[in-house]
Amino acid sequence: MHWRLRILRGTLYSHMPFAAVLRRQKRRIRPDRGEAPNTRFAIADGLRQLDALWAAGVGRDGVVLEMGSGWLPVIPLLFQLAGHERIILTDMERLMDATGIAAAKVAIGNRLDAIAPRLGLTAEAARDRLEQPFRPDYRAPWNPASSVADEVDVLISRCVFEHVPPAALRSCLSEFERIVRPGGHMCHIVDNSDHWQHIHHSRSRVEFLTWREGGMIERFARLNRYGYNNRLRHGDYLAMLRERGWNIVLEYGEPDASALGDLGRLAIAPPFKGRDHADLAVLDSLFVAQRPTSGSPAADIGHGAAVDPDSVQ
Repeated sequence: MHWRLRILRGTLYSHMPFAAVLRRQKRRIRPDRGEAPNTRFAIADGLRQLDALWAAGVGRDGVVLEMGSGWLPVIPLLFQLAGHERIILTDMERLMDATGIAAAKVAIGNRLDAIAPRLGLTAEAARDRLEQPFRPDYRAPWNPASSVADEVDVLISRCVFEHVPPAALRSCLSEFERIVRPGGHMCHIVDNSDHWQHIHHSRSRVEFLTWREGGMIERFARLNRYGYNNRLRHGDYLAMLRERGWNIVLEYGEPDASALGDLGRLAIAPPFKGRDHADLAVLDSLFVAQRPTSGSPAADIGHGAAVDPDSVQ
């Protein structure tokens, strides 16, 4: 199917009555058994988030809140294995259930020999922790304004920011200032690539930067409840975090070589035309930011590491 027709179909589907119910039933009938590529990437990203937070000096026993937990809670389970006892999971609609938790445990269990050393555990100790009940505080539907002030030590997300409209994201960051304790941290991983390329591999991973703001394709894509992508770039997220007063402790964002080459031949549309191609070509972002305690900026400890899903296969 042509990618334009797929965008149209996806947008129409997202507004069908009972679409959320149909998605939930599909997951129950055909659950992810932990072998899907995205599951492997999620495990690798969860380990990368833990590495980045530990590099920033974050402990292993604070309260963790995940924004946009989704169906398969592999990353929260990794944080529980690492030592965090209280974990808050959130979603715009209720997605996670016992089937998802069981599948996430299987996915991690199948890779525990590779995961355990990354957490500083023996395989036996990791297995014992994985067998413990997983009973997160699951809040869905979640409104950040409903969370208690200074409630969490660490707030995380993976592949969520890119699906939030810019105005709503600024509002979330304002609430996060209140939710995260002074001196607490956030760690966010953002997929800055054209998500329609994930289905149509012949497209460039930055091809959506050719869409004119307000054009027909961009309007249809924006209306998709499940596939919306704000097209913000690495530098835009950094600017938003700094605008809200967060100290950037660590940030990773290297230009992708293929994307750089594509940007040289594509007809980039406003508001991206004329912007630095090195920033436009960053497809994978990681940010660790700290809520200030006394107004003094946190030390910049450098760049994070890229995703390596093969390390936990």
